[in-house]
Amino acid sequence: MAVLLGLTPVILTFFIGYAPNGTDDKAWLLLPGNISFQPSEFLKIIFIITFSLHLSAVRDKINKFYNVLLLCIHGAFPVVLIHLQGDDGTAMVFFVMFLAMMFIAGVKIRYFVAAFVAALAAIPVAYFYLLNDDQRSRILSMFDLEGDLLGSGWQQWRGRIAFANGGFWGKGLFEGDLVQSGSIPEGYNDFIITSIAEELGFLGCLAVLGLLLGICLRVLFVCHRSRDKMGSYMCVGVFAMLLAQLIINVGMCISWLPVIGVTLPFFSAGGTSLLCLFCGVGLVLSVYMHRSS
Repeated sequence: MAVLLGLTPVILTFFIGYAPNGTDDKAWLLLPGNISFQPSEFLKIIFIITFSLHLSAVRDKINKFYNVLLLCIHGAFPVVLIHLQGDDGTAMVFFVMFLAMMFIAGVKIRYFVAAFVAALAAIPVAYFYLLNDDQRSRILSMFDLEGDLLGSGWQQWRGRIAFANGGFWGKGLFEGDLVQSGSIPEGYNDFIITSIAEELGFLGCLAVLGLLLGICLRVLFVCHRSRDKMGSYMCVGVFAMLLAQLIINVGMCISWLPVIGVTLPFFSAGGTSLLCLFCGVGLVLSVYMHRSS
């Protein structure tokens, strides 16, 4: 039942999907009252719960090839589905969650090594045959940002200017030239860390990143105190979700990663994303309440 509740809205986006201003991915559903809803965010929570159940069910024989294969199929399903939806950033977050939960469950390293080798071999095929021109240009922008400033490099270039304007102390809250003029593309959403950088400076960025890393470490602490394996798996899933979003978001804002539309947890705009994060924290708090003494 939980799987159907998670998958049905995502599948509906292929038929009646809605793309808000600033994105070309029809990954949202438009609800009555002009309210937009992103089903892939809730699918994260459904995946954490169902995959934890799956891992718990095969815990004693988890390294049997058949069980590893079934786990991979379970993990690949949301990744492929969200990729087909056009939201590669969220698909990447799902993939990191899958890897982290498999690792903590005790899957042997040889499976990860084999997957890594297969992934390396598949990179040329993925680059030339699976990615479109826009996605390839975003990857190339990491190495030559100034090569297409009016195209794929524009968003990251404006972000760099905001970082430079903020310096160490920042311009002051509500005093950033680019932020207040709306000159940072998605400066309230995916690129909110650049807005923070201009107004609150390097110190402000450190404070934000410190808070988020502190939450991640606290989730790991709860994982360590869990009295059952399923609780540990769920905590690691939430930890991986938070850390993956944090690393990918900051990485693309400082041009270390391509722009793939991943929000900064608890700071970027997006009601569905925020509600998903609170649900994840709720799972961790539930594990904490039932922790070992």
